[in-house]
Amino acid sequence: MDAFQVHTTFVNQLRTLNATQQDVQKSVSFAMRHIDNHEDLWSCIIQACQEASLNLKMNILYFIESLCEMSSSVGPEPFYVQHLARDLKVLVTLLVPDSREGLLNLYGTKQVVRNWRNRRFIDQEAFDGADDLLRRRQHWSHVEQHSPERLVREDRHLKGDVIGRMSKQQRIDRMNEDRERQKRLREQRWILPTPSAVGQHRALATLPATLSANDAALDKEFDDAWEMTSEWNEDDDDAIDEENDLCFPGVTFGRRVP
Repeated sequence: MDAFQVHTTFVNQLRTLNATQQDVQKSVSFAMRHIDNHEDLWSCIIQACQEASLNLKMNILYFIESLCEMSSSVGPEPFYVQHLARDLKVLVTLLVPDSREGLLNLYGTKQVVRNWRNRRFIDQEAFDGADDLLRRRQHWSHVEQHSPERLVREDRHLKGDVIGRMSKQQRIDRMNEDRERQKRLREQRWILPTPSAVGQHRALATLPATLSANDAALDKEFDDAWEMTSEWNEDDDDAIDEENDLCFPGVTFGRRVP
């Protein structure tokens, strides 16, 4: 194929991309096979995100994840990962439009971006910028002034309003592809990098020289555990009081014993 054929073939693949792993891997293999045209192919991805429907945007997002994973594991220069780091905020802007409709893609995009952060695809600064943009998208209607319960009700109401505008077939397609994408995301969460894999990852170039590959793998596990931990609350205080009473009955630790 010449450059024009590669371009047109890839554009057509993106326009018809679905959420199945088979279809995603087909497009990933094509992009890696023609990696010499990576700049042009990445511009095709950005253009596709501009023109695609909300559902297709999510398929492209999961395709980008698979593409960057492949790029960082097989090549000496992870070109697609570098493009992602450069254009992450642009992608988030396109994937989650600043409108009622954009709320449909908000939660799924946040999950994928968090997964990229945990797997250290790109540096923390790029993720911070994307996270900040996603938070602003969530509060586009100024619902941040209300209580958390009100925020949840508002989100559900707006999403229901958007879904209600879809045809029956569009709703069915969205549900089926959301199910496929969630399956893929759950599979990714089970994958923890081995020390050797972490040590080879290009993103670790920004880590201190004293940090070993094994330390980085353990740090990844800590990050995952931290994400699953709730904020400190009164239940934690009560649990500590109970433990203190069992170990040191009758001894006060900053509180009055009844």
